[in-house]
Amino acid sequence: MMKNRFGFYLVADRHTNFAFRYSKSYKFKWVLYRVISNITIRHSDLMIVTNPFLKEFVDCMGGNGIVLPDKIPALQDPKKKKKLQGQFNIFFICTFSDDEPFREVLEAANLLPSDWVIYVSGNYKKANVQPDRVPKNVVLLGFVEEDDYLYYLSSADAVMVLTTLDYTLNCGAYESVALNKPMVLSYKKTIMSYFDKGAVYVEPVAQSIVEGIESLFENFETFEKEIKELKCELELSWKKQFSNIESKIPSLTGDSAGKL
Repeated sequence: MMKNRFGFYLVADRHTNFAFRYSKSYKFKWVLYRVISNITIRHSDLMIVTNPFLKEFVDCMGGNGIVLPDKIPALQDPKKKKKLQGQFNIFFICTFSDDEPFREVLEAANLLPSDWVIYVSGNYKKANVQPDRVPKNVVLLGFVEEDDYLYYLSSADAVMVLTTLDYTLNCGAYESVALNKPMVLSYKKTIMSYFDKGAVYVEPVAQSIVEGIESLFENFETFEKEIKELKCELELSWKKQFSNIESKIPSLTGDSAGKL
């Protein structure tokens, strides 16, 4: 509405926010959301998304899409480390949302050696998870403050971030790459094509999660080497993609000197 009124050029960062799947109990809200979403696609001069599938979707809806994944965050690896209790320790970054197979992770923990410990972030109370009913090699952290979050991320041997959603990239995976931590990620095309090394990919079932974790720790040095390579590749790729967006701004505005 503001764009039409004042006639400025609009570049919108839509990230992965398209809601291809939604709760049927809130159907009207999501139908309205999609109507508004489609209007924003058609009326933005340029729409930034995180992966090629979403660019294709935007283009098909009459928009002008361009790909720019999240930048690898500049996280400082703290000198202070948490003393974790396992021989191998996994930091499971979780918000206990519907798309996260956290119950399958708890089931998988029962099948792992007792000294392979999974630390779980997030408000487990909202999912009615009872601390006294989880496996003994699971530590429920609850909501983790930013400093503590970084300590757990840095202190763990590996990071696990899982989703059942397609066409999305998890923030926790970017953070894991930033600190060169091998990862357990979901077996999803978009995730596998972007985080294409330094990770094992699992289905949202307990046995697959167990097999992925076992494979990760059996070949840990290889995954550590790969994650460092991936970090360098993603940082270089991001700079190229950002330069591509910079070059498109002048063509939108007709300003040959236009810069972001």
